[in-house]
Amino acid sequence: MTKKKPDELHAHVLDVMPRARLEIFAQVVLITLASIAIFGAIGYFLDHQFDTYPTIFVVGVFVSFPFTQFFLLRRVHKIGKERMKQTKK
Repeated sequence: MTKKKPDELHAHVLDVMPRARLEIFAQVVLITLASIAIFGAIGYFLDHQFDTYPTIFVVGVFVSFPFTQFFLLRRVHKIGKERMKQTKK
């Protein structure tokens, strides 16, 4: 395995970066929307079961925010590690 020269590595990172940012942005948006939809749907269903609309729905949407942030932190960290491995090749 040959190591890339610093100039080649820098050029490779600059070529890959816009695509990587777009991929991360798309994943963040989809995960956020999916989380809000799932927690909101569960809250909506429970509200109609217990006749408490919109209490549980609102709580579900607010609970989705920290859950989403935790999940995204783990996901972005994993993507960052994968990108670093790719740039070192």
